Amino acid sequence: NEYKSYLSNSLQLVISTSLFPFELLYTAMTSRAFRSSRVEDEVKFDLLTSPGWNEKLDKMFTLHDANKDGFLSMDEFLNIHVRQQTAALKVADDVKYNLAVSLSSFACHAGFMPDTLLSLKQFKLGIANLAGMEEARRQNGGTTLLDYWTDAYFDLIDRRKDVGLSLQQLAVLWRNTGITDKDAAKKTFEAVDINGDGRVTRDEMKKRNHMFWYTDNTKEVNGLYGITLIN
Repeated sequence: NEYKSYLSNSLQLVISTSLFPFELLYTAMTSRAFRSSRVEDEVKFDLLTSPGWNEKLDKMFTLHDANKDGFLSMDEFLNIHVRQQTAALKVADDVKYNLAVSLSSFACHAGFMPDTLLSLKQFKLGIANLAGMEEARRQNGGTTLLDYWTDAYFDLIDRRKDVGLSLQQLAVLWRNTGITDKDAAKKTFEAVDINGDGRVTRDEMKKRNHMFWYTDNTKEVNGLYGITLIN
């Protein structure tokens, strides 16, 4: 179908070429100017030993494990986010394509590869490794893969790029993700609307996404992706 075509094309771009900007970004990050082994090792250790972060990744793994076999494929990971492309959204093909590309790049750098299954342990290790690289990049004033993903996600509806999303607009994006919790959009909106103005902005989503994936913070991201946290 349409979304699989986008994924196939974007994966070829991520894996097989050097023209892809995210690939160039992380090639640059391997240089001494953009890497900090100390930062990366500290972030990785802190996350892997954090009860709160492990709870988030446990629940995120379960959310994506569509066939409940205890492993995640790249298709499962991307499917829940990219399926929204098949919704009746009047957006240009390049907007849909950019979402597929940004997600594919995030997934590849987190350890996913086509035709490869990740266990829960491998999934956590991949995200922890990526978190270290992303934090080093962020401390150097760079834009992270998670930031690119968030921008591509918002571009589906937030055409003006400055007004943010209402709860109703966020619910439209959630409609075809495969997330079964009917209150997921509302929970996410409440977790992300930091200033309480009734709109979710790109910056707010970037901050909360960073907290969810790359820190041990649970209080401020409780409800994001419809996930209720205990720790």
